[in-house]
This record gives sequence, structure tokens and C-alpha cells, in this order.
Amino acid sequence: MKHIQLVGIVDVTISDLDEELYRRAANLTKDVNKAHEEARLFCRLVQSSDRPPDNALPKFRTFVRSLEAEALTLGRQTLSPVAQSNAEALAHCLRDVHQFIRHIDVRVTQSIRQLNDNLCLLNNAQLHAHNLVNSLHTAREEIAWAQRRRAEVTPSAGRLMAAVGTMVPIAHRLRYLEEWNAELWDLAEAGAGRWHQLGYATRLLTRAWTLRRELNAPHARKTMS
Repeated sequence: MKHIQLVGIVDVTISDLDEELYRRAANLTKDVNKAHEEARLFCRLVQSSDRPPDNALPKFRTFVRSLEAEALTLGRQTLSPVAQSNAEALAHCLRDVHQFIRHIDVRVTQSIRQLNDNLCLLNNAQLHAHNLVNSLHTAREEIAWAQRRRAEVTPSAGRLMAAVGTMVPIAHRLRYLEEWNAELWDLAEAGAGRWHQLGYATRLLTRAWTLRRELNAPHARKTMS
């Protein structure tokens, strides 16, 4: 797994804000796609010698400006440098779209080429929007990974679990130790303290001889036959 550098990673926790940023970026991507579809509609109308409604382009400019503002906000709020860069690139692209479309006059023939150029800008905006969503998703994974690294297994619980492992037949020992270790780490990541973890290891100890007999039973029957 590739890791990116996060600012203040040791102080970061997965919170509602992280989920909110990702959700807003996903909605922003949908809106950029919607803007792209509207721009394509403008192209088709002008190419067919028709005209969009008089208020269509002003409303479109307002819509694009709101998308630019949202991209800038996401860039300021995320802790991921990659996501910040993608958000800034998206905002810059949407700013170009907004400025470009201000000078389009659908009453003249030249507007067809201008609208097509504007469509190319929105193609780039779509790419930046998708990159923003992907980078925020990666940032969430990085934060979760950092939190897992910070979780601590109580040494005494780990030693007791290892001792229990010696009671398991060698043929099965690795599998059970891996399973128990994963469960112990899950407890640690969930915030379980020293006594909770020791309780888990102790329960393994109380069942160890029963487990050993069960695992040896097929081998014993085979030997007797």
C-alpha cells in the first residue's frame, strides 16, 4: 500500500469531518458532470441553429462559480497534500470555465467553437474532480492505517497468547496464532485496555486443552485404525 505524507498525522482521528469531506467531494464530482452535460446541450442547441434560453448561460456561470467555491473549501479543509493539490487544480479549471463562458455570445457563429473549447475545459474539470475523490479516499485509508499503527497490544496478553499457542499441535499452530493475533489487534484498535486484552488471552488458555484434544482426535483415530 502506498502511503502519502499527511500533515499532523499523529493527531488525526477518523471523524465525521473525514466522511463529510469525502461525501462532499463525491457530490461535487456529480455536479461537475452535470455542468459538462449542460455545456454539451449548449453546443447541440447552437449547432442546430437554436438558442438556449436567455437566462441559461448566466445561471450556468453561477452554478460553475459555486462549484469553484466548493472545490476551494475542500482544499482548505483536507489534511492531504495530494487532495489539496487536486482541489486547487479543479478550482482553477472551474474558474477558467466561468471566465471563458462570460465572453460567449450564442448569437454569433464563432460561439460554436467557443462552446467546444469550454467543453474541453470541463473535461479537464471532470478529471480533477475524480482525482480529488480518489485522493480523499486514499487519505481516509492513510488515517485509518496510522491509527492501526498506534494501537497497542498489551505485552502480557501477547505473551500469554504465545504460550497458549505452544499447546496447539504444530500442524495447526500457525493458523490459530494468526487468527488469535488478529483478534487481539482488533481489540486493541477498538480501544480495549490491558485487562480486557488479558481476559481474551485467558479465555484462550481455558479452552486450550479442549482445542488440543479436538485437533488431535482425527490423528488419534487414524493411528488406532
